[in-house]
Amino acid sequence: VSLQVQLEILTRRTLAAALDQQDRPMLHLLPAPDYAGGLALEADAGELSPLPLEELRAMLAAAPSTPSLVFLTARGSEPAGRAFLEAGCETVVALRGFLPEADVTAFSAAFYTALLRGAAPREAFEAASASLHAPVAGGFVLIGAAASLGPLPPPGELIDVSPKLCPWNLPYVTDDGGSPSLPPPAAAAAEFGLA
Repeated sequence: VSLQVQLEILTRRTLAAALDQQDRPMLHLLPAPDYAGGLALEADAGELSPLPLEELRAMLAAAPSTPSLVFLTARGSEPAGRAFLEAGCETVVALRGFLPEADVTAFSAAFYTALLRGAAPREAFEAASASLHAPVAGGFVLIGAAASLGPLPPPGELIDVSPKLCPWNLPYVTDDGGSPSLPPPAAAAAEFGLA
């Protein structure tokens, strides 16, 4: 059994596509400029494209289902987290204030480690909170917490299903177990029909 991971730039289009999935995925929104009035997205050319809370609520209301979990790492994201909760998402983690990137990373890693080992969302949140060296004012907040996110897949392979933005998303490892390197140009070109 495998766990699929898809990494994309957060735009209105990619958010709508994620909300259109019937299998209730977990959404983890990486740091973006804080925008307490909603979500900070990117437009197609990479510029900031704020999504006000009312537009977010409308997108969520039109979606066929809600994510099983939403994890927001932009400071001031609690109002957006509450919009997800109001729309039916049972577990939301949001960031109230500023946290150094190292603390955000440590918290996220501890949260997902506990969650994927079978902890309930509240237990995973508590484990992640305990992983920070000192209590941080304005840190992460758990908004709603499902008793469980449902059955987890048994241990298996992590598969990157991200859209290809270039010939390869991850480092290439040789068949003989050699160190990571870029794929040979001919192999990359053949993979994408460029040869």
